[in-house]
Formats: sequence, structure tokens, C-alpha cells
Amino acid sequence: MKKYVIILMAASFSLLFSLNKAKAQTAKNKSANHSSISLLNGAWQTTEQGTDGNALVRGYSVMHDGFFTVIGKDSTGAWDETDAGTYDISGNLYKIKILYDSHPDRIGVTHWIEFRLERDTLYLNFFKKLINPKGEDVTGQMQRFEEKYVRAKKSMR
Repeated sequence: MKKYVIILMAASFSLLFSLNKAKAQTAKNKSANHSSISLLNGAWQTTEQGTDGNALVRGYSVMHDGFFTVIGKDSTGAWDETDAGTYDISGNLYKIKILYDSHPDRIGVTHWIEFRLERDTLYLNFFKKLINPKGEDVTGQMQRFEEKYVRAKKSMR
């Protein structure tokens, strides 16, 4: 009986040690992933050059801990281009999943975008890979381009 109790105690200790170690590893992995995601936290704006030579704001993006939202101007200058969803970062790839969009046919799109961050400037190289809501790879149908964002500054006009 004494031998059985000792074996039971040893097994319990081993199980508790294993669970504690697994919990610590999970927390470590979440922390590492969180730090790469938070790299892009903040408000970003993209601009284009106006006819007078001044920069005109073309759109804003807000990113926070794996969630994003974007609002931008369409080709007529109206503020009606919107989308929102989740994102993840792996190396220099920014992967987004569109959950909400002003264009319903874009809801469900998964998009891998190459990025580089230089101080307060974010460069996004679009269409590394694009999967439509039906699960089809449509990357080959897209024209690649780069978009430049800068961290938005508070304006008190």
C-alpha cells in the first residue's frame, strides 16, 4: 500500500510539473506572437500628392493587437472605402482576414502582404498572395503595388 501511495504521488507530481511547463511554454509563445503583432499598433495614414503639391490624406488604418480597420477615399474622393478584420505577422508577412467590408464580395478574403517598417513609415507590398472568399487563389489576377503609410500625428486644427 505504501509503495502504491508513493507511485501515485510521483505520478501526480510529474503530471503537475508537465502541465505547468506546458502552460509556461504557451504563455511564452503567446507573448512572442503578441510582440510581433503589436509592432504595427497605432494609427497610420497614407497620402497622395495634391494638384497644389501638398500631401492629401487618402486613407487611415488603425491596428491593435491583431485587429485592424481601414477607411479610405474611392476614385471620386468620397470616404467610402472601408474594411476591418484580423491580422497576424510572420517574419515580413502581414496576413489579414477581411471580416467586414464596404464591398460585400471582399468579406472572407485572406491576403498576405509583404511589409517593411522604417521608423514611423510602413511600406506594404500588396498581393503576395490573395485567396478569395470561395477559397480560390486569385493572386495571379492582381497587379502588385506598394503603398506607403506613416504614423498618424494628432492635429489640432
